[in-house]
Amino acid sequence: LSWYNKSNPDVELKDEDKDGIYTLDMIFNPKKPIPQKPKHWKLEKDVSGLPSYQSGQLLIDALYNQALEEVLININPKDNTFNAGIMWPDTWTRDISYSVYLALAFTHPEICKNSLLKKTKNKRIIQDTGTGGSYPVSTDRTVWTLAAWEVYKVTGDQTWLNTMYEIIKNTLEDDIVNIVDKETGLWRGESSYLDWREQTYPKWTEPLDIYNSQCLGTNVLHYNTLKTLCQISKILKKPCDRYEKYAQNIKEGLNKYLWLQDKKYYGQYLYGRNHMSLSPRSEVLGEALSVLVDVASPSQAQDIVTNTPVLPFGASMIYPNIVDVKTYHNNSNWPFVQAYFNLACAKEKHGSRLSHGIASIYRAAALFGTNKENFTAPTGDPIETEINAVNSDAELWSIAANLTNVYRIFFGIKLHADSISFTPFIPKEYVGQKTLKNFIYRNSRLDITINGVGSTIKEFLVDGKATNVFSLPASLTGNYTLVINMSNELPADKSVNITTNHFTTTTPKPSLSTDKKSLTWPVVKGADSYEIFLNGTNVANTKTNTWPINIETNYKAYQVRAIDVHGFTSFLSEPVTVYSPRDEVKVDLGKASKSNEVSFINLTTMENTTVLIKVTIERDGWYFIDFKYANGNGTIESENKCGIRTLLVENKKFPIIFPQRGMNAWNNWGFTNSAKSHLTKGIYDFKLVFLPENNNMNIDVNEARIDYMRLIYAGVK
Repeated sequence: LSWYNKSNPDVELKDEDKDGIYTLDMIFNPKKPIPQKPKHWKLEKDVSGLPSYQSGQLLIDALYNQALEEVLININPKDNTFNAGIMWPDTWTRDISYSVYLALAFTHPEICKNSLLKKTKNKRIIQDTGTGGSYPVSTDRTVWTLAAWEVYKVTGDQTWLNTMYEIIKNTLEDDIVNIVDKETGLWRGESSYLDWREQTYPKWTEPLDIYNSQCLGTNVLHYNTLKTLCQISKILKKPCDRYEKYAQNIKEGLNKYLWLQDKKYYGQYLYGRNHMSLSPRSEVLGEALSVLVDVASPSQAQDIVTNTPVLPFGASMIYPNIVDVKTYHNNSNWPFVQAYFNLACAKEKHGSRLSHGIASIYRAAALFGTNKENFTAPTGDPIETEINAVNSDAELWSIAANLTNVYRIFFGIKLHADSISFTPFIPKEYVGQKTLKNFIYRNSRLDITINGVGSTIKEFLVDGKATNVFSLPASLTGNYTLVINMSNELPADKSVNITTNHFTTTTPKPSLSTDKKSLTWPVVKGADSYEIFLNGTNVANTKTNTWPINIETNYKAYQVRAIDVHGFTSFLSEPVTVYSPRDEVKVDLGKASKSNEVSFINLTTMENTTVLIKVTIERDGWYFIDFKYANGNGTIESENKCGIRTLLVENKKFPIIFPQRGMNAWNNWGFTNSAKSHLTKGIYDFKLVFLPENNNMNIDVNEARIDYMRLIYAGVK
């Protein structure tokens, strides 16, 4: 907090010990005052059964106790599960999972079990509602594994282990059918928690484009889930070679396709339609997770924590930010994401960035008297975000972020399948003796005292006896007193390297000229030049807003992005595709319908579960295969009724996805994702089938209307 006061002289911060009442007075911006009364907080709930924390810093102790109280506030008495926040009285898969890992598995493992099981159905993890009817447009439900495994490690509950094994395995089997990209080895689906389209994707993207994207954070979660299943399989003596191979493919794919050698961190995602390109934005949750689960090599991990952009009030959720988009995921700081980045910084012993990140969480909780969900990047203010009305107090994952400063950083608690270990990191700003009492680990109760600062343990005592092993086995029972004396040696000082906030230009909107011999687009404000992409590859740079093209050859997809004077690039434009009419084949599938000029057939869980399609191929080569469809079961932003089918082409399987296009919008027609297949001249019998793995999150409603199948010839290479 001293860092915050020094760099922000307009803020007056006081802490006073008056019968446990702490007063925080804020003058946030004299030029734009926000009427606000001083916050007063006094502990009212009984937290004596939870781990207690004391240090020489009264304000930090108070924030810890306040966080414990807000955990209790979020317990739903109806079913003994956690709510996501005061204004979010329900459980979400990603909210609970990220929170459980950070802290809640330590404080309330049984309520964590209840909450995690609430987010399962049909012995599979439930994907939260979201874009296009969610799963498989959004696929980050596997974050559940991160939490479930942590609950097992803290409890050793064998029944829970067997339960989670079946749930994770079933979930992965469905994902393998529906979302794996066999070319890259990566898994498709929206960026984890960044589930509000225009906040982190170009405005032109449809749900299908988001399904096609291959994202850093989401893929790291899939990797972690596959590796965790293998750890569980080893304990249960079950085979796991197949899942290990998928995990290795993801790791190799991330390092081959997403690593930015010039920036020294991973890019945000691969995106496009039939040809994918890398968005060079950073995505801080994915960057942090890649370090924590060892997707990144040791040298990459050091680069990531050193180079990921950090702004004055904390890490920026994406960077650079997007112009003309309000603050929420864009242009923001989220304490729970900051917490994961802090853990990565602690692991890599980057002290200055760790101190900055801890201060980001404590400053927000102290100044606003509660654990809010998110804050604007330029001001650190929760009021100016797009969700002002529901930027909740006592937000669960922000609470967990606050607590993890104590559990996972100051005390360095790390759980393993058969032990608990300690790797404390005490930044110099937090000097003083610290005690954590009544910490429950399996059948033991631990009272832990830490003296000194730094990240190196000088002495580790268990019940007064020194040991060189800084861990305890899971088999211990009873009460233990641990004393950890730090060496007071801090890692070599590294600069925080605060980055100036930046917004990229708007995305170009190219179109074909009337003579179809060039691309043209309106001049983009702030653009210094433009890059031209052909089939996902950068082929040219121009200062003008036009570019000659050749439509005489095979299928081509052109995209344009703007570059500003600082070298930052906009998103790539929506692809402009050009090909000869003879390269397109349409296979009519529908029957005449009185209610619609377009003929169609219904796909439901009971009707047309297998559609046979006979196709004549006249040329050898690669083809993009998709379907014209409608799905009016919900809006683009909500519900859980995305249609899913599998296309069988000889002995090959391709997922075909039918996202929602609008509530009751059955006349709103679009195209599915494309299956890319090499075909030789001849007659084929394709099948569009509904497999057991094609269940969506609704299960009962998995529906679409299809008009025709389209095949576009893409050449011989």
